[in-house]
Amino acid sequence: MKKRGALALVALTAVLAFAGCKKEEKTNPFDYVTLGQYKGIEITLDNTDVTDEEIETRITKILNENLDYNEVSRASMEGDKLKVNISGKVDGKTNDGFTSTDYELVLNSSVHIMQGFVENLYDLEAGQEKEFTVTVPENFANQELVGKDVDFTVNVSSVKEPKTPELTDDFVAKIAGKESVDEFKTYVKETLEKEKAEKLENSKKVNALQGAIDNATIIKYPDGAVEEQVAEIQEKYQVYASMQNITVDEYIQKSYGDTVQAYAEDLVKQELVLSAIQKQEKISISNSEYKEKLPAFAEKYSIMSEEAFEQNFGKETIKKAMLYDKTMDFLVENAVIK
Repeated sequence: MKKRGALALVALTAVLAFAGCKKEEKTNPFDYVTLGQYKGIEITLDNTDVTDEEIETRITKILNENLDYNEVSRASMEGDKLKVNISGKVDGKTNDGFTSTDYELVLNSSVHIMQGFVENLYDLEAGQEKEFTVTVPENFANQELVGKDVDFTVNVSSVKEPKTPELTDDFVAKIAGKESVDEFKTYVKETLEKEKAEKLENSKKVNALQGAIDNATIIKYPDGAVEEQVAEIQEKYQVYASMQNITVDEYIQKSYGDTVQAYAEDLVKQELVLSAIQKQEKISISNSEYKEKLPAFAEKYSIMSEEAFEQNFGKETIKKAMLYDKTMDFLVENAVIK
């Protein structure tokens, strides 16, 4: 099923990232959207019990995230950790951005330094040097280098193979501060229960909002709103797309099952629907309510102090995010949970 803009915003709690980023204009949302049913939305929730299999799966994941690496005297292969010295030249001159000493990386498909670079580091032994050329791809962060050839010289200092650690009392004490494996398993179970409870609450919001959006009808989009949202999406997701050596359009398609244009329209529709519900139900945040909510809100959405949080985002942006939360709570309170 295609992920929609509403789901993305709620699931990532990205209200603050999008709130206040556009110029606020005094508009009547009912000029642009007709609300359908937004009360009594039916929501079916998944079972939240934690199984033994889920506990073991999480422990296996933790073990694999804490691999030990032992030096070997063989050629590098998938999963190995390499320590290398890298020198990269562009137009015959050493480029600092492509040069590094004692750089460590693991050879696997999730490494995205630059397409064509990691592929050249397989089948190399410690002490070996390799020269190769890679063309800078179109989605590279530094657009001035796109299309240029980088001549790399890589010296391999060491090759280490991964070793999965054993689940012992010493291991759990080191990574989690627990005294025994049994205590660690209890900790993992409680962590999973907490995650499922949070996911359950988020699922209520996601489905309640999505139902309201699906039942609403767009009359027209405000002039320039979708185009502005497209520009913001391109800007916000460029870094993430570059890390995966894909375009922003491909990243949005992969992450949300949408084109950038459709995703932008979803986001604008979401804002219009929320605004219309707030107007219809007279939902607002007073100054006194703002002051009352600010401490807990700052703690919930950031690691900054209350003062730094307000200074960083601005009062109006935070108020808009508080209004979003209050509207979401309203939708959930008026939903039918199954």
